[in-house]
Amino acid sequence: MHEQPPKILIAEDEIVFRQFLKEVLEEEGYYVTEAMDGETAIGLLQTQVFDLVITDISMPKATGIEVLRFAKQTDSSIEVIIMTANGRLETAVEALRLGAYDYILKPFEDMELVFRIVRRTLERQLLKRENQNLVNELIEKNKELEDINRSYRAIHDETTALYHLGKAINSTLNLDEVLSLLVKSIFELTNPAKSLLLLFDNEKSLLYGNKSVGLDESKFMEFEIPLDEKWIANNPIWYLNFHEIPPILTRLREELGIIHFIHAPLTMRDQIYGILIAAYETQEAISSREHNLLMQFASHGAIACENAKLHQLTEELSIRDGLTGAYNHRFFQERLNQELSRAKRYHEP
Repeated sequence: MHEQPPKILIAEDEIVFRQFLKEVLEEEGYYVTEAMDGETAIGLLQTQVFDLVITDISMPKATGIEVLRFAKQTDSSIEVIIMTANGRLETAVEALRLGAYDYILKPFEDMELVFRIVRRTLERQLLKRENQNLVNELIEKNKELEDINRSYRAIHDETTALYHLGKAINSTLNLDEVLSLLVKSIFELTNPAKSLLLLFDNEKSLLYGNKSVGLDESKFMEFEIPLDEKWIANNPIWYLNFHEIPPILTRLREELGIIHFIHAPLTMRDQIYGILIAAYETQEAISSREHNLLMQFASHGAIACENAKLHQLTEELSIRDGLTGAYNHRFFQERLNQELSRAKRYHEP
């Protein structure tokens, strides 16, 4: 049953009896170590691994009960057999209550009985360890399943968030609403310390604070930095420490307290709309998952900005003549309706 001979520790202060027991057990194929007292047995249990401990109840320096307790505390799978004289059965019963598997009365009258007890005890010990190994394997498999389920849940959450973001882009022309959802989704899915969106002002050629989670909103809305096309690339960029960051971006740290972050530009048809940033407390929190998500959300954000731009252009074309720039009939109708509404509100004739 064992690949190697089972290891047995004999704790017995009577040298003749101890050596006799060692010899007969070695003849049965076991690997046997001796301890001349309880203290020595406890020391051996601290440094070596045993399958079975056979200990006398009464020994100097430490009793068999103390050896039993220490063995069970060290490794609960270790089996213990107590040896006791006829007059100490009560102590043997106490040892069984504390976890000993069996007891043997001294002096031995039937060595075959001793061998049977030893074999039965070692078989039980082997079964216990095999069961524990199976339990450990089951625990590991459950952990693997939990990791897989966690990954599936993360994928589901990401897909759902992207779906709702895409739906919002297609169902509303309210750019502010879509961008708020964009920044909030990044914060919920990638667990950064802060998420923020800087939009690009074409006239001033700078980026300004638009939406954020985890920042002082009033302070962020006043934040502006000039555009530097070296770091507005088509792919997300990781900045894990400020030795890598262009000097212009050090203001993120100085004014907004951002240390480790990744960002992705919102670009479409060579038009820069802004950058999306996810900031983290430590660089270990940043993985390829966060990288890929940021890229997808930045792409959706660029689509939303493009849609808003096209809608604004359509509105302008609907009220102005494309060739002359003059206001058309719809413009005057809208102005008339506005004036009628104002007159009605103030009871003007």
